[in-house]
Amino acid sequence: MRDELSTRQAAVRLRLAGEKVEDICKTLNRTPQWFHKWWRRYMDAGPVGLYDLTRSRRQVANRTPPHIEKAVISIRKRLAKRATSETRYGLVGATQIRAELEKLGYWPLPSERTIERIVNQAGLTCPTLSLARRISRTEYPGPQPQESNQVHQVDFVGPRYLEGDRTRYYFLVCRDVYDHAVYMEFVDKRSTDTVLASLVRAWQRLGIPEIK
Repeated sequence: MRDELSTRQAAVRLRLAGEKVEDICKTLNRTPQWFHKWWRRYMDAGPVGLYDLTRSRRQVANRTPPHIEKAVISIRKRLAKRATSETRYGLVGATQIRAELEKLGYWPLPSERTIERIVNQAGLTCPTLSLARRISRTEYPGPQPQESNQVHQVDFVGPRYLEGDRTRYYFLVCRDVYDHAVYMEFVDKRSTDTVLASLVRAWQRLGIPEIK
């Protein structure tokens, strides 16, 4: 079981690093069906989803010691008071709480999902913000991917400037819509040749999509 779990974790690490699914399967001697099963489990439940279901449920139930739960609640209450000028506009969410636990030397560190659960069960969740409905609720049809490398989204962000530098800089971001693998590149031109060259490098890392 440990060897199989390590293989699943390795597959996720390789995909997060931008490796192609076909290369991952070849390296780990697994099928694409195997990869997509465990990638979906990871996307739905995080690292704990890589365990077999019975082990996963037991892990979820027992993984947070009581003294860490108490620490999470205490830290949340302290941050939410915003009692000092340093904390008046500070973050109070799971990321901030986990960072403080780490600085205090707590172990094992709970995941952000676990911290959110603890905060919710303690009744310390902030009220949901109600936003006004948008005037236009038109929904535009689009391709719905069923697996990796079917649909890629490409965004060009910019221009951005560095202090004392009049050069225009741009970020080209290519994202796999299905599994959210990302390739990002920093360029100083927005020409067609620059975009095409960047896309070639993105698809060399992520794989060529069926729909661009």
